[in-house]
Amino acid sequence: MGRACRACAEDLKMASLLGINTDRVIALTFVIGAAMAAVAGVLLGQFYGVINPYIGFMAGMKAFTAAVLGGIGSIPGAMIGGLILGIAEALSSA
Repeated sequence: MGRACRACAEDLKMASLLGINTDRVIALTFVIGAAMAAVAGVLLGQFYGVINPYIGFMAGMKAFTAAVLGGIGSIPGAMIGGLILGIAEALSSA
């Protein structure tokens, strides 16, 4: 499954020509991701004791802001953006 998933990610048409059932791989990947998200949601709800649809909104906004500050598509840039965002938050709360 891992190689089939990587093959589909690289070139869907070539994976299909190699005999990989790309529709099945995509569907199974989606199901696995949804199951992992469901387990994470249950664990997060148990940890905080409340389930709210906006529970991860601020964390997502901070991650998005860090990615935009550092340059989307650049991991070192996102790390620098996160550092800048963290310093700005620390200075604004002091």
